[in-house]
Amino acid sequence: MIGRSDLRGSAGRMRRPSPAMVVAFVALALSIGGTSYAAIKLPANSVGAKQLKKGAVERSKIKSGAIDATKLAPNAVSRVPTAAQADHATNSASLDKIAYKSADGTIPAATNTTLGLATLDVNCDPGLHPLGGGVRLGDPSNEAILDAQLSPAGYEFRVLNFDTGATHTFTGTVSCVPAAAVG
Repeated sequence: MIGRSDLRGSAGRMRRPSPAMVVAFVALALSIGGTSYAAIKLPANSVGAKQLKKGAVERSKIKSGAIDATKLAPNAVSRVPTAAQADHATNSASLDKIAYKSADGTIPAATNTTLGLATLDVNCDPGLHPLGGGVRLGDPSNEAILDAQLSPAGYEFRVLNFDTGATHTFTGTVSCVPAAAVG
């Protein structure tokens, strides 16, 4: 740390700061005060489109409710379709309905050497395609889903039974959509 004695010359008087030190202090004072002055003394409405850099205004910087339809250029935002335009009857690629088909399966009891295995096919009605499927086990502590595969008309489910004492049941379900809605 610099003490007073360091600033005194051999005669005991205060030394003058060097020109470099004066310039440094002036630059520091201007840099601190200059930005504050600019932020405080800008006249109202003095910043416009010319002064803003591209991308300077982000969504998070716009106050909620500050922009409404009166501040937008014509066709600046795509329009939301009317109810008639959004109606699925006028749009051939829309989804008309989702249908569900379910079927029950029975899994044979396991033996001392093999597990019980059952396969169940659940198919959509004609004109509908499978979208997804699932299995509900009758006794999850003694049953397991081996796999579920998409087939051309629905789903094929394979389920295992670990119980050597009894047969078990399960339910397979497939969701189906109109053929026009698929790809």
